[in-house]
Amino acid sequence: MHLHGFHDIFTTDTSVTRVRAIPRYSFSINTLEGLNRMHPTIGIIPSGLPWVVKPFEGNGKLFDSLLTSGYNRSKVSSKGGKQNDKRNGNLESVKRFHKYVYSVQYSDHSNYLEIEEFIKHVQPTRMKGIVSSSSCNVDPFYYFVTFVE
Repeated sequence: MHLHGFHDIFTTDTSVTRVRAIPRYSFSINTLEGLNRMHPTIGIIPSGLPWVVKPFEGNGKLFDSLLTSGYNRSKVSSKGGKQNDKRNGNLESVKRFHKYVYSVQYSDHSNYLEIEEFIKHVQPTRMKGIVSSSSCNVDPFYYFVTFVE
């Protein structure tokens, strides 16, 4: 992160932060169990689209199971009517997969409903949009302020 000049925002020094991002390949049940012997630790998996890993079955390999969709996708009708995505009833927005592993429905490709659910759970005090356009350069907090305390 030092190459990007974001010293005040990101760090690789695990002693100065309670939240840290790690590569997916290094995220495992064994790693989390080891970390929990030193400090209380949980793993949070952003869904990376509306897909989540099925709950952990005890085989030691967290990402070996099939993926399952959290939403039924609707297409835009040929008559121009827009249809909203419908939430499947069998998945919650925050899903526990293991004693230390949770998944949240969130990515930079999320639809409005997924982002709304994520914000309700996380309740950030500040937000910054990642899409910039002269026609829609609006603070995302404007749309989601009612979900934050």
